[in-house]
Amino acid sequence: MKTILLFLASVLFVLPQSSWAQPPEDAMLYISRTMGFRPPGFMTPQSDYGFEIKKNGEWKYNSFAPQKDRKGPKTGELMMPMESFIEQLQILGLDDLPEPDPNAPKIADLPKMTIRRKVDGKAWVREIPPRSDIAMELHYLIQQIVLGIREIPTKDFPLVEDKPVGIDKPRTLKTSDDLEEAFGKEKAGELLKRIDLEKKQLVIFRWAGSGQDELFANLEGEDDAEQLVFGYRRGMTRDLRQHARYYVVERGQEWKIEKLPPARFNR
Repeated sequence: MKTILLFLASVLFVLPQSSWAQPPEDAMLYISRTMGFRPPGFMTPQSDYGFEIKKNGEWKYNSFAPQKDRKGPKTGELMMPMESFIEQLQILGLDDLPEPDPNAPKIADLPKMTIRRKVDGKAWVREIPPRSDIAMELHYLIQQIVLGIREIPTKDFPLVEDKPVGIDKPRTLKTSDDLEEAFGKEKAGELLKRIDLEKKQLVIFRWAGSGQDELFANLEGEDDAEQLVFGYRRGMTRDLRQHARYYVVERGQEWKIEKLPPARFNR
């Protein structure tokens, strides 16, 4: 009986994943991201999802993790011309991704980002590791479209005083002096080219914890009741790792930190 129950549980987890990468016919671009086989409780609204966009700029974002106070996928329209969006994809190097090797072994349920579109009327499909550079840049672009905030890669901007201060004490940088104090003159200059400090601010999280610690941004609620939430989930491994996340958010935007219980396998 135990063996049968384990088999049924694995089927329940595998079946949804097989349907995640199926794009609608009218989508100009469809991207699915999954961090691999695990129960839904281990997912976050930003870890496993499907994102589709039509030629007219309408988009749909479907998180595969359970979401608080939200029913169904999030939808919207691009806040940039479609030409600009396509240009960003080209800058990221989407056209340069190599074709998949037909002789490569097919291993189910591995972490992957699947990208589907049509080129000259033909299906175009690529699968890349979800934490590769181009996959993360695509993820940041989707996050900016869906959440209205932008994440800055931490590896490109090390802090001058690199000390963990705890998840409850993020730094909010609003001026060029704040940036220079945090990153030094050279890196602050680079960030000023990316961030319009008259409209935006940079929120920095820096903490130490389990290697499985997770921090993600999300919009909870719907329509006018949406609120920006930074969700933190403590990991269960006993290793001590250093973590940092940088988010560019609107000046004056209210947000909160929500601590989530650690994800556990049911035994």
